[in-house]
Amino acid sequence: MVMDEVIDGVIDREQLATMAKLPNSRGWVSYLDTPDQTTQASEPPSKGGGAAEDPTESPPERQKVGGASSAAHEYIALWQSRRCDEKAHAELQEILARCPLSGRMIHGFPPDRDPGFGKLLSSDEWKRLSWVFGADALSSFLGKDARGICLELGFGETWLEQKLKEGKLFKLAIFPSSSADATLATWDGVEKLLEANYPEVWEPHVKAHYETIRVQPFAAIQALAEHDMLQANLAGRDHATGESSHPGYMSLQRLVRRIEKSAPTVVQVRQWLWDEIGLKSLYSGDGYAYDDNGNRGPREYLARNAPLADIEGVVVLGVVPSAGAPRCTYGGGGGGGGDGEGSFQR
Repeated sequence: MVMDEVIDGVIDREQLATMAKLPNSRGWVSYLDTPDQTTQASEPPSKGGGAAEDPTESPPERQKVGGASSAAHEYIALWQSRRCDEKAHAELQEILARCPLSGRMIHGFPPDRDPGFGKLLSSDEWKRLSWVFGADALSSFLGKDARGICLELGFGETWLEQKLKEGKLFKLAIFPSSSADATLATWDGVEKLLEANYPEVWEPHVKAHYETIRVQPFAAIQALAEHDMLQANLAGRDHATGESSHPGYMSLQRLVRRIEKSAPTVVQVRQWLWDEIGLKSLYSGDGYAYDDNGNRGPREYLARNAPLADIEGVVVLGVVPSAGAPRCTYGGGGGGGGDGEGSFQR
């Protein structure tokens, strides 16, 4: 699978319909040529009273358009219009009927601090799995800006503000669902993924505690710990060494070292599921994301953390989740944010 080259500027639906019909040596995708790849394309005419493009959003990165990627471009254009009325939702359903879409809000730091940002589905190169959202999330994003999407996914107000101050960058990636072999992130789904992707620790060590972890409330496991599990996770790890300043943090390499000495405890395995996989304290195992206030968001999935270059039809848009996200009232709106860590910041 091949990542599309990026097109500067907003592409309107008429252009997409025309380009999809153009012949191409590959057969499944057509190119949109621009005279100067370093300049931004002119903005298309406003349609139907659509809102102006948000200056906090960069144009989609220069891409081949057509085939699978045209649906992703069409969704980006629809989202950028800020429309969330009945007509907009009908247009979305038409897009999804032709090509089901999934995506991820990628977040990371500039390349000198985070070499995988902009290259991988999850910028952390050590991650084997990446959290993604499915087609059901796309409807709830209409009428919201980038911050609204982050809140819908349960990122949390406090977390967003902290990371923005630290210089974290954000990219919205949309791609055909068929391009990512994603699994619904229920307890059963995660179990299968752990067995397949982490054989060196799954049996018997993680497996021995998995049933306890899935039936026990997180608070009960936190009560057994001698440290604050959230603070351990927030400490993170060094990109170069993989080590953390917090003794309670549990990376894969720390879990392996622990196994070499003795069997890990249920607290250590649960911390590893948080730090390595992204099963935060609000993870419920029912396949849905939740925000800090317990509001249920869209379904959440896990997929292989692939290079973006391997995801056919992907469209990547740089965004800034600044304050003041609008809320769509169509169909009663959507989930909110909250002030804590959320359940989908992976």
